[in-house]
Amino acid sequence: TTSGSAWKRGIEHFWPTLGVIVLGKAVLWGGVVALSILFFALYVTGSGELWQSFWLLFLFLLLVPFAWILAVVVRFALMFVVLEKQGPLDAFAAGVRLFVSHWLTSIEMVVVLFVCNFAMVLALLLIMVGVGLPFFLFAYLSYTLGAPVWFWTATLTLLFSELAVILFVGA
Repeated sequence: TTSGSAWKRGIEHFWPTLGVIVLGKAVLWGGVVALSILFFALYVTGSGELWQSFWLLFLFLLLVPFAWILAVVVRFALMFVVLEKQGPLDAFAAGVRLFVSHWLTSIEMVVVLFVCNFAMVLALLLIMVGVGLPFFLFAYLSYTLGAPVWFWTATLTLLFSELAVILFVGA
């Protein structure tokens, strides 16, 4: 395929794809707004009792899996837009049906991706601490000894080394 035909094909799917993404965001933000109104109502009517805190925590923890499921449904709907050439609403409904028929596999994949993402973030954090700690300690030592040139040299080296780690890892 040429770049011109790829461009035309991409433009052909742009608006339905945008419609599916906007619909998914609208549903998610509708849930967030409804939950926020409920949080506010519980806050205004209550006196900060312990059961209200548990209720709010429960509702928040209920919203997180809903957001994960909605993200999977949106991905499925995008697949239906591109592969089946469906409109946004039909694709969203087809995405919901596909999720309902394969809910266990979908949730397993969400959990696996979450664990992988969490492990990579933790690894990046450990790498950044490992790379930056010597420069931080040298900068602290230079500051306490009153050596501003060495302090700024170590601080800038720390900054650039952390940026290099982020760029190298691809975050």
